[in-house]
Amino acid sequence: MITFEVDPPPSPNRWPSSPMAIHHAKAKYRAHVWMSAIEQLRPMLDPPQLVKVTITMTLRLLRDEDNLKASVKWLLDALHARQQGKVKWKKGLYTNKAYFVDDSPKHMQLEVNQVMGRPQHCLVVIETIEEKTDG
Repeated sequence: MITFEVDPPPSPNRWPSSPMAIHHAKAKYRAHVWMSAIEQLRPMLDPPQLVKVTITMTLRLLRDEDNLKASVKWLLDALHARQQGKVKWKKGLYTNKAYFVDDSPKHMQLEVNQVMGRPQHCLVVIETIEEKTDG
């Protein structure tokens, strides 16, 4: 089991309106998440194929369900192995490493929770799920 804390992602209601501004905000947040994660726990060269990810956000103001789920997209994108384009936030020895393979339902079970409180933070728990084999 892997457990670490990061800053909570911004609510989609707070995302910038310009596509370029969204791109820059997303890249900045993903780089921050990646650096926070590797400072606390090193990623794996061969991440598990199937994981359960539980994200518990402690927030000053609670989010409605659709914004809660949508807001973790940037966080998950920073931690998985399948990256597209130039991956500027995965530097040095950690370029080919990740915490899980992909954030698709084939590779991940996702649970997102929220509680009201301070300081605001996000607890990420990643558990490997053993794949069942027929036979």
